[in-house]
Amino acid sequence: MKRDERGLAVSTDSDAAVMAFDRAVEHFLKYHTDTMSLVGDAIVADPTFVIAQCLKGYLLLSAANPLHAPQIAATLATTEANAGTITPRERQHVAAFTAWASGELDRSFAIWRQILAATPTDLLAFRICDTTWFRHGQTAKIREQADRIFPQWSSGLPGYDLAQCIWAFAHEETGDYAGAERAVDAAWERDHTNYFAHHVKAHVLEMDCRPREGCDWLQSQIPNWLRGNQLIHHLWWHRTLMELDLGERAAVLASYDTNIRNFSDQLTKAVPDHYVDLQNANALLWRLEMVGVDVGNRWDELADIAEARIGDAGHLLLVPHLMLALAATGRDDAAARFSPRCARWPPMHSYGPRRRSRASSFRRARRHSPIGVVNTPASSICCTRARIKSVCSAGATRNAICSFRC
Repeated sequence: MKRDERGLAVSTDSDAAVMAFDRAVEHFLKYHTDTMSLVGDAIVADPTFVIAQCLKGYLLLSAANPLHAPQIAATLATTEANAGTITPRERQHVAAFTAWASGELDRSFAIWRQILAATPTDLLAFRICDTTWFRHGQTAKIREQADRIFPQWSSGLPGYDLAQCIWAFAHEETGDYAGAERAVDAAWERDHTNYFAHHVKAHVLEMDCRPREGCDWLQSQIPNWLRGNQLIHHLWWHRTLMELDLGERAAVLASYDTNIRNFSDQLTKAVPDHYVDLQNANALLWRLEMVGVDVGNRWDELADIAEARIGDAGHLLLVPHLMLALAATGRDDAAARFSPRCARWPPMHSYGPRRRSRASSFRRARRHSPIGVVNTPASSICCTRARIKSVCSAGATRNAICSFRC
């Protein structure tokens, strides 16, 4: 039995496994490319290290890619096979992983909250609960949890700056831009390669209607972006939204091809259908067309990917983005095939009645609706209108879907 860097017991006798696990959790929150490699190092050091297997499972599930299903199943089987003599906290992580893999996210959320009630310094539980809730538009919940958990951290505890980012993000998403900015600036000062901090800062500058300052700040951080995963593409995406605010449309289209959907980029080559990249690309093309920019044939490859994902889109927020590509290219039949999948989604938190409507009306809304219209296209996505609206209510996502100007 060893302890992680915050003093929590973990079921391994390998110092190397614990060290790799600690760095993996840190880099997971910082959005570094080597996160899964570090998880692999921990498992190589101790193949029976259950909490590392849980982290691997969480990462695979978070990637929202149906191609990961065999890996998820194998990781879950290994985790459960080695769960005989582990700590109660680790057993709860196994249960949360199992529930999520079975499509019972409500149960996972409940377990993560139980973990945090007993051990508020479990950084993995804090972040995986927070980020997964965010994907489902639960900003009030992440704010409540952050305000309850973060005060129990001391500034000298390893990972304090990352817990600070969780708190800052929750506050930004619920309108406390000043508080969020103070916290995230302090976190960024500790490590300029903390891309979580970069992301929160981008949200604050965007939502606080400071596009020139935001463009300049993000530009100043580019030399620090060498260690980042697909979040770096998303940071470029945030910068293009600010450029749109400034009327720099040519720069936006150039950045799309160079920084957001560049097929020569190593990350894009490795995972051309990463959910972050798909959301970035579809959302930005939509915006460009809405302000009259000809985007050429850029929708086509996105629509091809969207068709390939019919039946298992990955997660709720990805679906409207995929639907944008299908609607943009006139693939109404393909868009309609999303309907059965959406109808089978279990309600996450009583989002309201399910609704369905025709993809053709969605396409008409895309072509003719003025900037700022949300309900017509969102309600056309063959899914729960209230659920999509809930997801789109989150700060930067709301800004991205609803408007181009402050």
